[in-house]
Amino acid sequence: MSRKTRREKEKLRRKNQILIAAGNVFSRKGYHNATLEDIARKAELGKGTIYWYFTSKAELFMAVLQAGADERFLRVKRAAEKAHDCRSRVEAIAREQLRYFAEKRYLMRILSSEAVFATQEMKREMNRFMSGRYKVYSGLIESVLKHGVADGEIRRVDVRKMSHMLLTIFHSSVYYWQFEGVKPRPDADARVMCRVIFEGLEKKI
Repeated sequence: MSRKTRREKEKLRRKNQILIAAGNVFSRKGYHNATLEDIARKAELGKGTIYWYFTSKAELFMAVLQAGADERFLRVKRAAEKAHDCRSRVEAIAREQLRYFAEKRYLMRILSSEAVFATQEMKREMNRFMSGRYKVYSGLIESVLKHGVADGEIRRVDVRKMSHMLLTIFHSSVYYWQFEGVKPRPDADARVMCRVIFEGLEKKI
């Protein structure tokens, strides 16, 4: 391994170290109460090292959200690609989304708290970020539904509208865990959601 490659790997490792520490601190203290000193202490690094990677607390905060969103989407996309039909793909998307938030609940705490307590500037930045990620996820679901219609697996529907509806349903489970304080059950919740989506609520006689 060349010296340049070692330096790049070390730089990436340290950046991830900072992001993990920042996620922990932001979830416990919130954006306003968290300081770069807190994050540096949690990462076991000097405050000056943080500035080598991020110019401000706001930039670091958004980087935490971006890193989490990128990792989550990669996992969701891979899970969908392994499934064999429309229903199993939708369930795979739901399951992987829920598993991710069950593993990293600090991200949900950050999103739910900062949506309320952030400054107006931060709210605008978060809204841009959330809107962009929402379009990516709804686009993935829309593609799955389009194939389902084309293959005759599901009836003809407005796939764009349905993709937004499904994404809202998936997110509702995460909010339920967060606000009701219940233990996450990602696999079971994904199965129930997809049963309702594909079979409905009507009792069969």
